[in-house]
Amino acid sequence: MTKSKITRQITTAFRRQGRSNCAVFEALSRKAMREIQQAKIRSLIGKNWMPKAIADEIVRIHGSLVYTEKTIAYYRQKYLRKRRGNAVKTRGRPRRNDVQVKIIRLRQEGTRVSIRRTAKLLKEPRMTVYRNMKALGGELDQVKMNPHVLTTAQKAVRIRLAGDLLLLLRDKKKWPRIITGDESWIYLNNFGKSEWLLPGEEPTIGSKKNFGDKKLLLIVFFSTSGIHYSEFLPEGEKVNAQVMCSVLSSISGVLKTDATHPIWVHMDNARPHRAKTTQNKRLELHIQEAPHPPYSPDLAPSDFYLFGYLKGAISGSCFSCFEEMQQRVTDEITNISPKILRSVFNNWIRRLENCISNGGEYVTDNT
Repeated sequence: MTKSKITRQITTAFRRQGRSNCAVFEALSRKAMREIQQAKIRSLIGKNWMPKAIADEIVRIHGSLVYTEKTIAYYRQKYLRKRRGNAVKTRGRPRRNDVQVKIIRLRQEGTRVSIRRTAKLLKEPRMTVYRNMKALGGELDQVKMNPHVLTTAQKAVRIRLAGDLLLLLRDKKKWPRIITGDESWIYLNNFGKSEWLLPGEEPTIGSKKNFGDKKLLLIVFFSTSGIHYSEFLPEGEKVNAQVMCSVLSSISGVLKTDATHPIWVHMDNARPHRAKTTQNKRLELHIQEAPHPPYSPDLAPSDFYLFGYLKGAISGSCFSCFEEMQQRVTDEITNISPKILRSVFNNWIRRLENCISNGGEYVTDNT
């Protein structure tokens, strides 16, 4: 397991427990200390140091000992048995290598399914398949869903426009005047996908979001200096060219623009954003357009950061009215600091660079 995955798992677990940022940082620090001391212990065991001497050396270097002297002695004995060629004792039944061979052959044929389905195809017990999958280094992960199947021509356009956008973003003096934004639906009922239950508690009964669910459309535009525009449209209303013209007028009122101090607006390729009325209004206000590749939510800060953050913050909340929901979301938006927004723009640059280096393919958090 990579360091980034360990960090993400610990952070997610503590977030679910409601821990503060300080608690999450302390947990990551403890994990890092364990990794550092583990490496040192393995090094000293390889030099034939005794457990007491190893413990004293760790305390001398780090001031504290994560592992007990008894644990160090156990790992030393395990290391010595392995060096002498003796079989290392493991609990449970010995693993069957033929099951691992079957799993590898099945996956080479292109069959990547759940443990339950794999066990049914191999006619083996589920726990046997599970243990052998773990022995092969398998990990449970979510299937990555691409927003669109990109053609070769679309990848070429993504590379070209990503390069144009990089030229603009690499001049960090322009960041406060590069405005990016989008719109997204915010629902009254936001059932979480998972929850913790104490003994005697019943699980929450939720339902999938439907077209008729109560919701409002939120429009947000921001730069590294802060949130410049944030508004909920009235119930039932959607974004059109007239709404976008009003948004551009509000943005130009906050940030004065002229020939010597231009501003750039970055939006995706939705119809209201690209409408002729919207573009004429942008030219009238002397606002320049920041390029955006088509079919590229992975390269839009509103998609890869802002709305994901807001919906994660209200996940599990069921509001009684629109006023309560608007106040909660507004508070979350207000708490977004310019420091966080600067890190978002740095991540934006990294994503554009990865898009170009990967031949126009979609960019994920792991790339």
